[in-house]
Amino acid sequence: MNNMLKFEFRRLIKSKVFLLCLIVSALGVIVVSVTTKLFIAGMTDGDSGKVYALDLLKNLASNYSLLAAIFVTLFVCEDYTSETIKNIYSKGYTRPCVFWSKYLSSLAGCLSFILLNIVMEFLLGVIFFDGIGKAGQNYALSILTIILLLLAYHAMYFAFGISIRKTGGAIALSILAPTGIELLLTLADTVYKNKKFSFFDYWISGRLSAMMDANVAGKEIVAGVIIAVVVIGAFVTASYFVNEQRDC
Repeated sequence: MNNMLKFEFRRLIKSKVFLLCLIVSALGVIVVSVTTKLFIAGMTDGDSGKVYALDLLKNLASNYSLLAAIFVTLFVCEDYTSETIKNIYSKGYTRPCVFWSKYLSSLAGCLSFILLNIVMEFLLGVIFFDGIGKAGQNYALSILTIILLLLAYHAMYFAFGISIRKTGGAIALSILAPTGIELLLTLADTVYKNKKFSFFDYWISGRLSAMMDANVAGKEIVAGVIIAVVVIGAFVTASYFVNEQRDC
């Protein structure tokens, strides 16, 4: 297992896709910050026009989903499309060993995107905006919940990649599936018409929206963590059993 992990992490570090996604992620943060700065400059003076570094940190999901979908599927599918996976198995590595090594290394890649965004958004907020700002209720917990929810997207993309093993199909499904789920939940809310309950609120994007408030209630944090854990558990478990049943 240790040797397989080292192999996957070396592959991650040397991956051109990973490096390119890091660069695009950094550029995305800069673009969002510049756009926000220009928008604020066009507003009237006053406290309503102020933006702080702690506010920017809640934009972690702004350019994450698409980049993570592309990176994870390309990284996971690479060994299958090139058929080097057969050489890996011929060296005695088991399916669970390969599965968890790919999962953890791709997870590390997605965490790198998130941490890069955190550092850049904080620095840009301090340098170009109105300082650090004041943390609202449950601020730190809301940021941690956002990170966990974003990692739920990783679990979904990983499941598609390890199950389909074809780059084109995996990328397409990774991009279309979240949007399709959101549309179905929105349609369900439109049909159900209950002001006290929303299906959309019980999906990743719905919980991310709830975390954007300045003061996040404890029950919203708990709901976000539960949904993230359930989604991660469901996709990882399903993809594990699919991987066990499929041929190399």
